[in-house]
Amino acid sequence: MKLTQAIRRDFPVHPTVESDLSTTSAAHRTFAIEELQYSIFSHLLVFYALSSKPDERQDALVAVALTCQSFLDVALNILYDHITLFRLLQVWHGRGVLKRVNQPGTLDKYITFDRVPNASDRQRFEFYSRRVRTLEVPHRSGNVQLARPADSFGADFFPTIGEVIAIRGTARTNLFPELRSLMWGCDLTGDDFVVCQAIIQLSPRLKSFTYTDTNLRPPVPASTWPIVLLTLASTHSLEVVKLETTSLGPVGLGTGAGLALSSLLSNLHIKQLLLPEETAMSTSLLSRLATAQELQKLTFWPSDAQVVVTERTEEPGTLAWDRLTHLAGSSRALLRLILTGGSPFQALTTLASTAGSEWGSEFSWSLARTFISLLGERCPILQNIRVEIEIEAYVADPERVGGFVLAPLRACPRIQRLYMVFETNSWDEYVIPDDFNPTDQDWRSLVPEWPDLREMQYDVGDPPFRNEKFKTAIVPAPRATIKSIAAFGRSCRHLKALALPITATLRDTDATLLDDILPFSDSLHYIDFSRASIEETAVQEMAALLVRLTHNDVDLYPEERNLPNRIENERLDIRRERNWQAVQKLVRSNRRAQL
Repeated sequence: MKLTQAIRRDFPVHPTVESDLSTTSAAHRTFAIEELQYSIFSHLLVFYALSSKPDERQDALVAVALTCQSFLDVALNILYDHITLFRLLQVWHGRGVLKRVNQPGTLDKYITFDRVPNASDRQRFEFYSRRVRTLEVPHRSGNVQLARPADSFGADFFPTIGEVIAIRGTARTNLFPELRSLMWGCDLTGDDFVVCQAIIQLSPRLKSFTYTDTNLRPPVPASTWPIVLLTLASTHSLEVVKLETTSLGPVGLGTGAGLALSSLLSNLHIKQLLLPEETAMSTSLLSRLATAQELQKLTFWPSDAQVVVTERTEEPGTLAWDRLTHLAGSSRALLRLILTGGSPFQALTTLASTAGSEWGSEFSWSLARTFISLLGERCPILQNIRVEIEIEAYVADPERVGGFVLAPLRACPRIQRLYMVFETNSWDEYVIPDDFNPTDQDWRSLVPEWPDLREMQYDVGDPPFRNEKFKTAIVPAPRATIKSIAAFGRSCRHLKALALPITATLRDTDATLLDDILPFSDSLHYIDFSRASIEETAVQEMAALLVRLTHNDVDLYPEERNLPNRIENERLDIRRERNWQAVQKLVRSNRRAQL
């Protein structure tokens, strides 16, 4: 039974008549507990999550809803908890309200109204809409991939649906009394925005609003954003605002968008914001963000505007970012924000930066050093660090710095996950500075400072091939050896995954075998050697060492796979991967022999 067929049945829209529990069995009284029903019925979603038939989850819940009156509300609440507007409108299926019309010249169809919904249609819509907690409204033209290809909305759709939700009428009821999250993908102009406003205003418990821009339509005019932001500012229950768009227009505090953003931040409930990256360029707006009382998570969305940052030659920052717990965005946007801080980020536990997508967003080696140094100086309780920086490798590094670039992070003893990738943007020859190519001593002096480390990846050099499944070897070769791997096993007893570029030689492997090795704990599940170099003569000793260091359930990468005899780019050394696969085969055979 498909959902679109099942909902043709008229579920009762009148209040459920409570039975006399004193005359029912103990089992009946037990199953009448809504919390227990919710727990049991929710497992149907998990059970059918991997089904090849996407309707089976809905069909199972529809069957439960039709079983008995006492199951109806809970089953339908789960069924309509997270739904698209297209799916929700199927409550009118077979009632002559909607119709599909072929789009000329394409195989696509769009949805339009065959007639204006009457009072009975509205009552049926409200019976289901009051159960929705997350509502997705996809882009109105062109297919959008959701659980299945969604139909487009016709030109008259939003004017008519606006009448349905009474935005143009006099009777305004809370059509979405339980709605917590609105994910809007349509326009923010004209009738589309009228409907968006109506949903927001008729959802008294709305906590999260997400707007997703696409390349399928013109960008929202800068003059429209103040109206949008003021609408959001009037929603006092709102806690999360995500504007996934490349631009809001001018955002200084003297502009319409800037004043509207300031009004939004005056809402004491705002805890999470996602804004275009260009907002990081406005000092006045950053000052306003720093004073937001409840703001904990701040993300900068990639934009067309380039964020300009400099070395520490400007005046020291004066802003207090002592409430932020999560910070994400491009490396340049985050560096600029960190430079504005006049005191440590006392609450910041998670930082995630990505390499900029626009030309000119690269870092120099020196600027990368500044970024890492600032993390150590100003973010003392960081637990999760994910940093991706694209380096201008074709620009000579004027500094010859001693030490290790990650050394400042010894001031962050709570680190649990560390993902540090420096990608170069040149295939020409270049020199990786010594402080970005650590030695065994560098790692041995640093990893004891991170006793809680769970996941670790460090990488520097050419980015992985986009059209190949192979990673290039690091040039010059990594200075770290298998001794660094052993150092992590000794100091980080909670480690689950490790990806570290090393050079494995027979000499170092033999020496490590003679040391007092402390095997990794049972928590380790994964070691990645895809950027590591290994001599053919060291294969057997490396296998023996890994058998001593790791337990039987540890996965080693690169995984076994068919390799071509030759790859055109000489930087992709197939012999290196063949040697690592030989190591894996020896490790597996040794483990089988021990069973």
